[in-house]
Amino acid sequence: MRLLEVREGSEYSIAGKVKLLESKTEVAFIPDTGLREDSVYTLSLAGLSDVAGNLLPEVKSNFRTKKSSVLGFVEAKSVSDSLLVGNILVVASAEEGLRLFDVSDPTNMVPLSTLYLSRARGLSKEDLPSLELDPQGRVIVVGGGNPWNGYIKIVDITDPANPVQVGSQKITERVGRAASYYDVGLEPPPTTLPEAYLRRVQSLAGYAFVGTTGGGFEIIDGTKIEPQTSTKPDIILAIIQDSPTVMDLAAFQDEGAGSTYLVTTAFGIYKGLYLYNVTQPAEIVELSKYQTASSPQKLELALGYPYDVNNNGTVEEGEKRDLLFVSIPGEEKIKVLDITDRSFREVGEVKTPGPAGAMVVDAEAGVLYTHADEHLLLIDIRDIRRWEQPGYLFLDANADGVDDRIMSRVKTRAGLCQALSVDTNLKIAYVGNFDQGVELVRVDPPRVEIVQDTDEDGVYEVVEEVLPYGLEKNAQGNPVSSARNFVYLSAFFPGTKSSTITADLWSVNFEGELLPDWGQAETGLKAVVLTRQSDDPKSEKFSFFVSDKIQVTVDPESPYAGKKILSGDYLRAVLSPELSDVYTLEGKQYVTKEELWQGMDYVKSVRAELSLAKMRNEDKTRRKLLKINIQKMESEAG
Repeated sequence: MRLLEVREGSEYSIAGKVKLLESKTEVAFIPDTGLREDSVYTLSLAGLSDVAGNLLPEVKSNFRTKKSSVLGFVEAKSVSDSLLVGNILVVASAEEGLRLFDVSDPTNMVPLSTLYLSRARGLSKEDLPSLELDPQGRVIVVGGGNPWNGYIKIVDITDPANPVQVGSQKITERVGRAASYYDVGLEPPPTTLPEAYLRRVQSLAGYAFVGTTGGGFEIIDGTKIEPQTSTKPDIILAIIQDSPTVMDLAAFQDEGAGSTYLVTTAFGIYKGLYLYNVTQPAEIVELSKYQTASSPQKLELALGYPYDVNNNGTVEEGEKRDLLFVSIPGEEKIKVLDITDRSFREVGEVKTPGPAGAMVVDAEAGVLYTHADEHLLLIDIRDIRRWEQPGYLFLDANADGVDDRIMSRVKTRAGLCQALSVDTNLKIAYVGNFDQGVELVRVDPPRVEIVQDTDEDGVYEVVEEVLPYGLEKNAQGNPVSSARNFVYLSAFFPGTKSSTITADLWSVNFEGELLPDWGQAETGLKAVVLTRQSDDPKSEKFSFFVSDKIQVTVDPESPYAGKKILSGDYLRAVLSPELSDVYTLEGKQYVTKEELWQGMDYVKSVRAELSLAKMRNEDKTRRKLLKINIQKMESEAG
């Protein structure tokens, strides 16, 4: 079995492995890297023979991968950061302060409000606000440096149409303050604050960690920020200036809320990274340093990331590492470091087509989002342990000049992108263009999943194989019902226009053909209703839909009174084609009927007629044994 990429009339072999599945009648090809979007591939099966040993002709199947779509754009000036809170996108602008947008309709981003953060409108472009959520769900904003002092502010967005500033403190002096006094022959008043531009903020354990240009980084007591702007030195717990410029930082804790750590970038004479233990702000401990050839720009953490620690080709239970992704624009690469042991260990790197900006990790999908050379990039990080191998600095099997781990390159308006937010459930990215505004990119079409709740705790698990009702029996030979007999249909879909969506569930054979209905149980369920799991637009469950449970059975006379389906070799689910008409505006369509079909799900099961035949054979055997026993008893009695 081979997989080939077809490009410009040539075929390029895709590295991967062939796996024989448990059925012993199916094989799968698993590529080493993700497939490129909107590309043509050929799956080739050769060397097969029939039971008599006769060689069969080669079988080829062509397919094209999915394509991302740019669905929307809103104007905003000098976008420096963004934050996604449910269906509300909060955008930081160097000239307009905070702007809030309703993004519940992916084809129509609606401006809700603007909150100016400085004393006057029209801030200098040197004022680059950074955003973070505090434990109460409020927005923390840092910015300033010139012409204003550096500030930290708290904004309540409970009512997105009317955001309210509820806290504000001065934490740095404006850049040039001392010089302005010296220029007129005066001595500047004493101060304990550095002159600095504020660049980045992270919130954790009641603290705000703030990176600056010119003042290192500060640790702020987030519980003491008062409503009115003032200088309150006791809220600043520490100022660390190992590197005067900290463009980015990332705070995290040990599992179970143990020690607190901070990674910071370093820019200046020393270029690289610092790792600190900041559990006690009065006693900060430097744990490790990592030097780079040029200055690192952005950081992204992936804690507890699945990792093939023992390098046996399979990620097993408990194999996890704490990873740090570091963009280094001057080298046009992203480095990956392992910080599990609270020191820096190199894992690998990926070359990007231009300097990379902001990054977001989707750990469940194994994808790193970033932006470079006017393109949104999706990088395959599923088998990141493989990056440690020689030759993984640059992969280019198809000779197109782009690393094969880059699965998607979506052209955007953004030249410089420092603001990137991703809804990893809906697979929608919000790309902040510094000069123009924000673009909405739908990366993947919505898909339905067949799930179970085997421990009945309300948490749904993806299932690979279903155990239908009628196969498990008690000591008396009667069928036993269990949670393993039931499935649910689930999907992430924009929840604004309806509290329900629909999907179809079918039983099919190995060839994918629908099975005919049999007895009281159907083999196909049309328009199964999935219900939205929250009415709160700020909740991620506002876009999460789940059906009632459905029994999968091999017994057409199952006594279950609810919805049930007679099992096939597989269960196949697909979202209803009518959903393609829900979100459309001015020619833009959130999802097409073809894309809905591509988002189907398959799960293995046991075909009812095979199970019934087996049960009938078992009954015949029991009757035969019973007849023999009766004859034996009669012979002995005679």
